[in-house]
Amino acid sequence: MKIAIGAGYSGFNLPKWLMEKCNDENPIKMRFNVAKYLEENCDYEIDEQKINKPIKEFVDKYKILKIKGKFYNIYCTKDEENLTVMDYCTYCIVDVDITRPWRIDEYDGSEGIQYLDYDVIDKEFNYCRLKD
Repeated sequence: MKIAIGAGYSGFNLPKWLMEKCNDENPIKMRFNVAKYLEENCDYEIDEQKINKPIKEFVDKYKILKIKGKFYNIYCTKDEENLTVMDYCTYCIVDVDITRPWRIDEYDGSEGIQYLDYDVIDKEFNYCRLKD
């Protein structure tokens, strides 16, 4: 299953226009909707190595920009209402193996997927230890 996660250090923020298109009561379903919308409605793609000006200039011109990287793609969207650190939001779309327990891990605002692999130590109390 593909979901969107925050690619930058500003966390997972959605512009109002994107929230209106992808909103769902279930926050994971909403992230699925965001990933699908970004992939289907990308205005412009550029290779990471070919960027020769600030990303803001691309985002000002296109609604959804896809930056194709060596390991993953980053999607950028304009956010005119919540001008905090930047006036655009960044996302990665990642595949999640939903057959395994997982969670969205966050470090300094940047998100990633963490799988919860564990050993049951005591079956009577369902006490577990996370695997390294």
